[in-house]
Amino acid sequence: MKKLLAILFLLNLTVSAQTIFEKSWNSPYSLTVSDVATDGMSNSYFACSGNNMFIDSTMSVVVKVNADFEVAWANWYRTLRRDDLGSIEVLADGNILLGGTMRQEFAFDVGGGLIKIDPDGAVIWQKMYNGSFDERIFTHQKWLQAILSL
Repeated sequence: MKKLLAILFLLNLTVSAQTIFEKSWNSPYSLTVSDVATDGMSNSYFACSGNNMFIDSTMSVVVKVNADFEVAWANWYRTLRRDDLGSIEVLADGNILLGGTMRQEFAFDVGGGLIKIDPDGAVIWQKMYNGSFDERIFTHQKWLQAILSL
């Protein structure tokens, strides 16, 4: 068995892939993409968390791109000091539902947040749900013709 393990460690496996396309966007913030959703018109919406390089300061950012990955708009949705997005979903009516968490200063998560925006990025409504540090919205599940957020 030891000889088999030694042989496996000596094997050199090479994996290669071909780049289909590459696109970069310039932003004054460091962005981390957490989820992507697409609509019926070949647009993609990226749920991001942005950091402006200050300690304990993040923001919820959504970037809309067209089929060629050209940026249509990018909006910042900030309610507290350290908000971020964990999920995004295009609804049947064409609007977009965002889910994430909210924090203040150096505290743990203080609740979950839901934001509903239209396809142009304007806020329709925004709700924050206070709770314990582990309440965070990671995904949306459709159930009985309604949205159940987890």
